[in-house]
Amino acid sequence: MIYSVRTGDTLSQIAQRTDTTVNKLAKVNDIPNEDLIYTGDQLKIPGQKDDFAQAGAQQPGSPDLVGGAQPPSATPPVGEAQAPGGNSDSTTAALEQARSLIGRGYGDPAGASGEAVGPNSPTMHCAQFVNAVYPDLPPRAPELAQMATPGLEPKAGDVLTSTQPAPWGHVGIMTDQGTVIHSIPGAGVHESSLAAFEASSPVTGVIPR
Repeated sequence: MIYSVRTGDTLSQIAQRTDTTVNKLAKVNDIPNEDLIYTGDQLKIPGQKDDFAQAGAQQPGSPDLVGGAQPPSATPPVGEAQAPGGNSDSTTAALEQARSLIGRGYGDPAGASGEAVGPNSPTMHCAQFVNAVYPDLPPRAPELAQMATPGLEPKAGDVLTSTQPAPWGHVGIMTDQGTVIHSIPGAGVHESSLAAFEASSPVTGVIPR
């Protein structure tokens, strides 16, 4: 049986509906993080036949929760399936922070290419810029590239990584306009098209946010 993940689903809920366990679902679908699934994912349900009634199918008279409006203060619980674009509040805040850094110069004031400099620094290289927006991420492009997942479709707020140019690679943040904010020599922190970013740094992975 194949289950199509809906907005608001969690692996725990899906496991209960389909009479299986979270561990089995994660194992058979190669899900590395049980708290992270996406709307539209096609999950194989272990032990269920294809002719089994689709789990989670809408029952007559029951409220339609797909895409249902959330109260302004509502925050999706951990593990809940996210619609494309992620949590709008956190994405908006991250992009506001990223755009506030546009115009900062390119450089490494820490002098070691691997130290965080924070959002108040007048200069920063690409990974220090990402760290200034997302302090939980390391300010080093090679480490960010190792954390990234190849082949993901990036959404607003996600971190794009590239192993080029060698030896350090390059990173940036995808915006809600499909552009990328990043820091490069000669331009500093700026916003460019995805094509311009990939001209010298083809995207090799994405860190979802």
